[in-house]
Amino acid sequence: MGYDKDRIARRLKSLRADKGWEQDDLARESGVSKAVIANIETARTGTSLDTAFKLTEALGCSLEQLVCRE
Repeated sequence: MGYDKDRIARRLKSLRADKGWEQDDLARESGVSKAVIANIETARTGTSLDTAFKLTEALGCSLEQLVCRE
């Protein structure tokens, strides 16, 4: 099964919005730069596993939720 950058982009943006956060908020909470978050949310780049774990910890969700494998 492949890795769908577009699906992860949409899901990350949705999870962030559900918390009422801007990209700056997620960057602060996760330790991931705003530029990296913006690139993931626009599907310009994918995400490393390390970055994905930082994002999921900050968002309070599982890796499966981020990659839409619920």
